Amino acid sequence: MITGRVVSADEAGAVVLAAGGRLRATWGSALLVASASCPDALARRGDAVRLTVWPDGRTTLDAVLMRPVDRSA
Repeated sequence: MITGRVVSADEAGAVVLAAGGRLRATWGSALLVASASCPDALARRGDAVRLTVWPDGRTTLDAVLMRPVDRSA
């Protein structure tokens, strides 16, 4: 597993900047289940996340590790 920072996100997944460069990741099963009851569970721009790169080359975004605090409010 690797970590990175979300650059952009959409309904299918996210683009993440990791140590090896930019990766396109789809949502992992745990995030999909969590988002069914709480849409904020999905990663958004700026979030630190954990990724899994599978043997077949696919990448999934499995967890939001840290979300930046919005201090504008």
